[in-house]
Amino acid sequence: MPLNKLALSAVKGALEIQPALANLNFDFSLWKVAPPKEFEGVGAALTTFRRNEAENGSTHRTARKLGALFERLLPSTPNLIKAYGQRASEISEASSIPTEARAAYGVFASRVGADATSLWAAATSGSSAIAVHLLACMLARMWEGPEATSIWVEITEARKKEINDDFEQNNISDMASLAAAQQELTRSQVSEWDASARAWLRVADTEKGRQQKQLMLILENVQTTVNKKTETYSSVISAWQNALIQMEGLINGVSQEAQGGDIILGLSAWHLFPDLMVVAPRPTPVQQRDPIFAHGGVLTIGLVNLSTEERGVHWSLPLAHLRHYGRPVVSSRSIDSNERSRISTGELLLATFGCVLQGWGEAGNNTLQAVTWLDNVFKLLEKSRSAGGRSASILLEVDAALSWFSLLLAAARQYLESQGNERKTANKLVLLGRKHGKRFLDRPAEPLFGLLGVPSIVRSDNSQSDPFTGKSEPRPTDIVAGMPPQSSMLLSRVGQRGSYVNLIATDDDKIHFLRNVAQDIATGMSLDPTQVFIRYKRRYPKWSKHVYEYTTALPWHRATTKRKFDESRSGADGHIRWLYRGGNLERRGTDRRYYDRLDATFSKPSDFQRVPEDFWEFHQMKNSSVRPGTDRTIFTPEEQQSICQEFENRKRFYASLGEHTIDRESELIEDFDLMRMGVFWDNMGCVSGNQGQTPWYRLIYGDADSAGLFVLEGRDHMLNLLRPTGTEAADFFSLFEAKKVDATAISNQLLQTFHNANAAVDPHLKALKAVSTAAAMYRKFPNTSVDLRILQQPIWDAAWVKKCHDTPPKKDMNGLPSSLQPYHLERATAFACIAMFESGIYDIDPSLLENVIAMSSSDSIYIGGALLLDPQEVTYSGDIRRVLGNIGRPGMAFLIPPVDPMIREVKMADWSRIDRDEFDGDMRDCFENTSLHLSFTGANTPVNLGFSGGQDLDVYLLETLISLRDGGDWIADLDILNTIGNVKLRKMSDCQNHNHDSVVAVQNVTAIDNWFGLIDTPETPLSIVRAHKNWQARLAATALSIALGYETVVLSDRPCWCCFNSKAKEMAWGRFQKVMIIG
Repeated sequence: MPLNKLALSAVKGALEIQPALANLNFDFSLWKVAPPKEFEGVGAALTTFRRNEAENGSTHRTARKLGALFERLLPSTPNLIKAYGQRASEISEASSIPTEARAAYGVFASRVGADATSLWAAATSGSSAIAVHLLACMLARMWEGPEATSIWVEITEARKKEINDDFEQNNISDMASLAAAQQELTRSQVSEWDASARAWLRVADTEKGRQQKQLMLILENVQTTVNKKTETYSSVISAWQNALIQMEGLINGVSQEAQGGDIILGLSAWHLFPDLMVVAPRPTPVQQRDPIFAHGGVLTIGLVNLSTEERGVHWSLPLAHLRHYGRPVVSSRSIDSNERSRISTGELLLATFGCVLQGWGEAGNNTLQAVTWLDNVFKLLEKSRSAGGRSASILLEVDAALSWFSLLLAAARQYLESQGNERKTANKLVLLGRKHGKRFLDRPAEPLFGLLGVPSIVRSDNSQSDPFTGKSEPRPTDIVAGMPPQSSMLLSRVGQRGSYVNLIATDDDKIHFLRNVAQDIATGMSLDPTQVFIRYKRRYPKWSKHVYEYTTALPWHRATTKRKFDESRSGADGHIRWLYRGGNLERRGTDRRYYDRLDATFSKPSDFQRVPEDFWEFHQMKNSSVRPGTDRTIFTPEEQQSICQEFENRKRFYASLGEHTIDRESELIEDFDLMRMGVFWDNMGCVSGNQGQTPWYRLIYGDADSAGLFVLEGRDHMLNLLRPTGTEAADFFSLFEAKKVDATAISNQLLQTFHNANAAVDPHLKALKAVSTAAAMYRKFPNTSVDLRILQQPIWDAAWVKKCHDTPPKKDMNGLPSSLQPYHLERATAFACIAMFESGIYDIDPSLLENVIAMSSSDSIYIGGALLLDPQEVTYSGDIRRVLGNIGRPGMAFLIPPVDPMIREVKMADWSRIDRDEFDGDMRDCFENTSLHLSFTGANTPVNLGFSGGQDLDVYLLETLISLRDGGDWIADLDILNTIGNVKLRKMSDCQNHNHDSVVAVQNVTAIDNWFGLIDTPETPLSIVRAHKNWQARLAATALSIALGYETVVLSDRPCWCCFNSKAKEMAWGRFQKVMIIG
């Protein structure tokens, strides 16, 4: 044929095809195929509602359109389709909820269970649609919802253009593809398609949790990109095709080598687990024993890109349809298990523990040491509780099990009990918290719950001048920059090094410990033995009295024993103790430096407020020779005699240890440490031959009320350099390992610490309480996970936490401290809390969620508890229940009722349906045909999270109808949750005092046996709705009765009419208003 005729023929053919294009836009839902038998388990697990949506609804149309649109690009993968069907059916059957169990979810019954809607829609739309579902899983694994939706929009538009361009240029095209290119695919349709695949992934991850976690751990060693294509359409199609081809080969028994990250992304998204050969960092075979790969296909993974620091498989694409306006947004995502993944609440607690350790600074650097210490603390608490210790019992009681302190103890035990791969995972979770959780909890003022006595961080300007020496010393109230003075857990201990000495069980162990500390610091502080000593409190419990005693911190050498006491002249090198012998402590001093210090300290009458009672006599007669009894306890003659006898035994004991003893009474020592004046030792300077040496000593280490190191005033600097936090922590931990800590002492100290703590001014404590609150809530949500990006949020500053009330510290030490108690959440605050942990990023103001009845996100519906309970059952506003399922909408949807729900009008024509029988005492259910149904009006509004310019609603309020139906008849739309707390609602609980078998006559009560009788106002003052033991009908009747303005009384399953009559008389029910009884 001549060329010109050929051209004319082509043009004619094109003109003939053009009119036919108008007829290609047929409804794809009319075309349906029988699903492969391997997918039958998926369909069987779906609710009737979801199955109908998948086979006949918009999801089916989307599956058909997408399958037809991309069919010509897809390789043949029959064995992959079969294998995926087997695995999907296996997951569906494992996660299915029996039909009879779904009734417990009331109005949400049709939405519970794994959301395999898009999967079943694909299975009933052909193999190409199943392949499209596999792509949806790949995109959902890598990208956020709005990003994945943008990718779908872009690749569908590009594919349509490709088909149309091919037709226009070549006048030839596959008619099915050409027809698909004419179909409208809206953004909302592909968004719902992505949401369903995303929910399916979450369910599959849970059911295949062990295999999935193992796979993700293996993939941590991979560093590669999905591919290097820079154009979105070509990059996505290439990754999809390669993953399909290589997985088909593996299933067929043909080993493959990962050339890029596409097949690895497929592995992570499809829950198929072939055996692996991991090349890097060294060749390691990994047998996953998945029966689907019985033919032995092995995937070799050896991809490490040394030019990038990004871990895992990452993908970077320009997203042109993410925002309404602007250039394409280049987004990069990764499937590294340390990013964008979800973790269980138990794993979150380990990560939170890592955050705590990071906040402890040097004291928390060694994870094993820190968790071992916490476990030792737990054992000491148990020991004290077993011995009847009140403090330990409070800290370990049932109510305390939900405290953040108990959660940390549990995390420590979980860590110590882990082995092998579990220990590796635990270490990674702790490291995750250390590295990424710096903002999550904020930094505590002190490490180790304040027990260490040192700050966790010190500002550069945190010093103040000592009034007596002019030296600068740390100001405990300025420890943390920007933190109020009262924010410390135990402020009085901060800055006092070694205050934990009071936890050591015996005086001799305290002294031994302090002597070791003195040896550490003596050289650096240029101390000779006479410039440092140990003071400890000698207690006499049977008399409830005490006295201070003293001992050397460093050995005294012969050259220094020039004191004019007979005992000391014969002493050899070694330690000396000044022990109380039972004598008179009222020696009078003449050193003017003693009185000068008192005059400077208490110079004004206003200073008297700080003076102990035994100072009054001195200050009233300042010039007299009477000295205040600062450290004296007056003993009776009998007590003094007993002490004197004991002294001789003690003297012999210490002599056997090589220590010399001197009478405490022979020294002129005054203790003013409670006023921060230090200790006055009159003639200590004479020992070293330095009579001009100041007689004042300051506590620099230890506990003023127990045992401490005192050094010569002016020599108390440099301690922080000589005893850094790491050294303190190591010594502190060693005391626990050596079992030197008193169980009662640490129990009392911890309880006091927590009682003194104030979360209202301590961000770290507020954050810990917030975590314990979320943990308490999530305990009711089995098999749930949280987004680990929550670790990057300052949870103490979250909007929902700000709504929580912090109870000020109480003086009552007999109860669980408020600082340990989780917050009590109202419904809106609880939903805001869940939204934050579910998303990892959304910080929503609870005031925007006041009317929310439920929240749907991915594979979970969180429901206000009252929607799932009989109205008689006691619940509280913040009671939230979680069910597996969703409402089939993308993003995070908060369900709210309409402002003014409609109620059916009873018309004259309905006269025959209204009965007015008198109640005969027979409690029965007349509402068997009642059902509640969930639907949406189509109205929605975004929740304010700040302007983003995005095209998708990530978080939104969705107007929702809970419709009451009787058979097929609509009766009313209900606002259930907002009626449960209505003042018109009363509940009558079971009675234990009367005989329920004897029916007491109830006069003038109308029986309501259908909904028309309830809506049409009864003539009698009292009416009873007979819906006995039908919780949904009783719930609906309660809500409807309140909406109609009736006083409403809900009876129990076994009502007591004696009590009812008494209550009715007391409340004058029916005298002034209509009363509806829910029976």
